[in-house]
Amino acid sequence: MSLLLRQAADGRLVAMADLRDGSPPSPAIAEARQGGAVELWAYGHGLDEHGFEPAPGYARLHADRLPPGEPLPESDDLDAIVTLLERCYVGLWGHWLPDRDLVALTAAKPHVRHLVLDDHGLCRVNTSERLIDAPGLAQAVRSPERYARLVLGAAALLGDGPADLESWGDPDDTIDAYEALGFRAEVLLQGWRLPI
Repeated sequence: MSLLLRQAADGRLVAMADLRDGSPPSPAIAEARQGGAVELWAYGHGLDEHGFEPAPGYARLHADRLPPGEPLPESDDLDAIVTLLERCYVGLWGHWLPDRDLVALTAAKPHVRHLVLDDHGLCRVNTSERLIDAPGLAQAVRSPERYARLVLGAAALLGDGPADLESWGDPDDTIDAYEALGFRAEVLLQGWRLPI
């Protein structure tokens, strides 16, 4: 069991552990407390028996053929991208506070594009891998329809053909919206959270 200790998108210090191998959570809990974390996020099974609450976890979806897209504007403005990354993932399981230097490295790659939905939505698209990476919306405007709108923007950018979509912390109704666009879940990992 390895433990990752980082700031969540909302600035809180959070630990994350992969407990899918059946490891008891008590060492992870102790290590998270010792590291100063206020919450432990985990992947695993049956963690409710140890006081964890279920949370939307990780999903990887695939579409053999993307739906017709609806273009969205792109941004290469690093400040705008970092601001949207900070705003669009607050309160969602599995999302970290962005590291500006890492965002700059990623944004500089010609095959990585950032689509924006007004000033409250962001979707990173890796055109070489045909990967739609974690569509995100500011907390006050989150809805399955707006998440779908981001994915349709990515579909317009990628054009006809297959694509993958990764999601962390999105509720079932958002996953349902992706499936209504022709995606099917290939990997679904239950998330768990434990305030400590």
